[in-house]
Amino acid sequence: MRFSAKKTLLDKLKILSISTLPLIPSCSIITPLIENEKDAELRSQGYVPAHTRSCGAESLKEFINYFGIIKEQKEISKEILDNSTWYNDAIRNFLGFFHNDFIRIVWHSEIEYSIKQHLPEKYKLKHIEGTHEELETKLKEIIKDVKPAIALTRKKGTLNYHWNYALSSSDDPFTFNEKIDDVTTINTPAIIKYIYLAERIKK
Repeated sequence: MRFSAKKTLLDKLKILSISTLPLIPSCSIITPLIENEKDAELRSQGYVPAHTRSCGAESLKEFINYFGIIKEQKEISKEILDNSTWYNDAIRNFLGFFHNDFIRIVWHSEIEYSIKQHLPEKYKLKHIEGTHEELETKLKEIIKDVKPAIALTRKKGTLNYHWNYALSSSDDPFTFNEKIDDVTTINTPAIIKYIYLAERIKK
């Protein structure tokens, strides 16, 4: 099943779901040729290795687990790509030509579609927008009330985006954590752009 996206091309180029690295064309071009054994096996099974490690697929995995739906992250990644539109795929693959990490992009419309596909009948999807301050307050309320939600955040001062499951015990939606090496991690404030909240339908 396919779905339509209302975002413009410029929007799509801005809404990157990962903390991107500097563009290094030579790396991306040879990446598929030097895949490790694990990634080569994933590809032979019909998965896109880099995308199976996307933050979008990870946040969706945690989100649907809230409702007792257990799926492997690689399966969610495959569902996202199988239901994507040709233009979402085209932009993702074009950017992936310059650096393999861009293959991890999960577009705004793909997150929304995937959530709706897994949402129990007693719940409805609420898309919350506003200023960073308003969204930060709202997200804190959501976490306090233990409600399932996914937030799109941006690293302050950059165009690096990240999908966060609000109730994650390991991924703080208010901070961008970048691991420099085995002992060094840089923490940068995150700007909250959108929130997708699963809200129980009132009788």
